Amino acid sequence: MGKAAIALAGVTVGAILTFSLGQIDARLRRRRQGRTAARLIWFELMSARATVRELKSVGVWLGDRPFLKQAWDTQRGAFTEVADNYAFAVVGLAYNELASLERAYNDMVSLQVLEQEGVSPQVLKAVEALGPKIPSSLSERCFDALETALAQLDRYSGLAKHPVDYVELDKQSGLSR
Repeated sequence: MGKAAIALAGVTVGAILTFSLGQIDARLRRRRQGRTAARLIWFELMSARATVRELKSVGVWLGDRPFLKQAWDTQRGAFTEVADNYAFAVVGLAYNELASLERAYNDMVSLQVLEQEGVSPQVLKAVEALGPKIPSSLSERCFDALETALAQLDRYSGLAKHPVDYVELDKQSGLSR
């Protein structure tokens, strides 16, 4: 009976250790995947930041490609594994601001195309009245949302150990905030 109890205790301890180590491994794997997701999303928003910064300072949209959002579409689930609700909401808001800015840009381009095609001024006024008014502060609001989101992503991507100094980055690129 003593040997059976020792064997049963050994099996129980082994099962508990195996389960515990499996849980720790799964948690570490989710954390690594979440940090990788945060880095990919960070890169996407940094790319958008450069475009919005240029739009804000020069007033001209360089390039007419849509903003990248592949990382957000594919990695946001992994990002939720490491981010708190505030960080997730802030990053989501930044993507919403980018979408608004892009829509406003596309609307402006559509109006320019209508003007070039010789549409009557009355039709243009009607289209403009029905369409969204593009606030002048749209790029500024978008830039601020990007800055806040990038600061949150710094925390979760592992970049907080060596945070990006965005002011210095702007100085090096020769553009002012």
